[in-house]
Amino acid sequence: MIILNTFILSSRYVIALSFMLLLLLLASFSLASLFKFWHGETRTSHIKKWMLIVALALLSLCLIKNIWPKRDNYNYEQDAVAFVKQHQSQNDTVFYVSPKARYYAGAPYLSKEYDFWGFTSKAIKNGSIQQYDYLVINMDSSYPEREKKLTEALKNHQLIKEFMGFKSRKKIMIFAKKN
Repeated sequence: MIILNTFILSSRYVIALSFMLLLLLLASFSLASLFKFWHGETRTSHIKKWMLIVALALLSLCLIKNIWPKRDNYNYEQDAVAFVKQHQSQNDTVFYVSPKARYYAGAPYLSKEYDFWGFTSKAIKNGSIQQYDYLVINMDSSYPEREKKLTEALKNHQLIKEFMGFKSRKKIMIFAKKN
């Protein structure tokens, strides 16, 4: 753990990893006692055999799920930021709604605003959104009226790309200023 902490991981990861390793150590004693009952013929040992099989199957499924590659739209916010960075020139300004998108873009931290629609509508009301060359706006698909209001308010911008999130519930709309 000291080597991991010094060379590879920060302390916040080492604490969680240490806790998991401690639990794994304690669980190994339980699994050893279940293995001892594997050869017994009583009814309770039969139940313990099935419990062991189910526990091992669940552990295997969790391991497979964690190793399995992520779906295509898993990093849709990173993909949106990469798209904007690829198409913008050096002097272009970009309006990012989510703190995550600002982080991926290396943009300065504005606020811990997680009401994306409130943040966007406030920028529309005070007119500050009109000064940006690109707009990276998070939208929720369950509110189609917001998307309509957004396109009506952004007469100087045109929609150039959309990145859909998991099951198309969330998306990022990228607008560019009209020339």
